[in-house]
Amino acid sequence: LMTWSLRQAVIDDQLAEGELHLLRLCPLAWISEKEETIFENMPTEFGPVNLRFKKSADGKTLNVSFHGDWREQPEKIILHPPPLPELTRIVVNGKRYSAGKFVTLKP
Repeated sequence: LMTWSLRQAVIDDQLAEGELHLLRLCPLAWISEKEETIFENMPTEFGPVNLRFKKSADGKTLNVSFHGDWREQPEKIILHPPPLPELTRIVVNGKRYSAGKFVTLKP
């Protein structure tokens, strides 16, 4: 149960039907400028997911690498920016986004 809860905090496939939510309840201690946080081959109802993230040295950018090996493609993928006051942008797979309320990604 604990492992499932930890995964759901970062890669949540149960919040809404057809949606995959990323970083929704991610502990801030897991977001570092020194170490990359890595989730590889995490099982979801859509198929295995790889997610990596690391904060820039100045704390203004969150760099995210994301890939899913879909059995069934989710209708929506939503990345929730962590509540870091200095965060101004998120870069997902090389594409820049503003660190607004949430980022909708293409599956």
